[in-house]
Amino acid sequence: MVLDVREAVECAFNHIPNAIFIPLGELEDPLNELNVDDEIYAVCRTGNRSDLASQKINVKMFY
Repeated sequence: MVLDVREAVECAFNHIPNAIFIPLGELEDPLNELNVDDEIYAVCRTGNRSDLASQKINVKMFY
């Protein structure tokens, strides 16, 4: 599963097919919807938000 933690404006220009889009600032609420036992790759533009997201839900980072 690819978890896109970029902002909506960034995703509008470059959508990742089949990715789940949850901006980092909204990640706390939908954690119940994610199965952390799945292989999840957090994606953002530079890696900073991916790092924060991976720490929040303990997933692999992908820049």
